[in-house]
Amino acid sequence: QANGAMAEQRLGTALVLLERAIRIEPREASLWIKLSEVHLGQGDDVIAFQHARKAIALAGSDSNKAAAAWLQLANVYDAQGKTREARQIRQRYRSAKG
Repeated sequence: QANGAMAEQRLGTALVLLERAIRIEPREASLWIKLSEVHLGQGDDVIAFQHARKAIALAGSDSNKAAAAWLQLANVYDAQGKTREARQIRQRYRSAKG
C-alpha cells in the first residue's frame, strides 16, 4: 500500500503506512529505505539521511538491501548538494543492486 501511495505522490499516506509497518518490523531495512525516500520527497533531507543510515545499519550482510540503502543515501547526498559523495557511492554500489 505504501508503494502505491508513493507512486501516486500521496506521501503523507505513505508515511503513515510505513511508520505503522516499522512498528511491526522495526529491523526491516527496506522499510527504512522507503521511509527515507518519503522524507526526501517531502524535502526533509535531514530525516531522510537518518533513515538511510539506519537502513544501512540494519541491512547487515544482505548485499541487495545494503546496496539499496547506500544508493538511497546517495540520493540524499544529491539533495544536499553533495554530488561528489553521491557519485562515489553510486560507482561502488550501482552494479551490486540487483
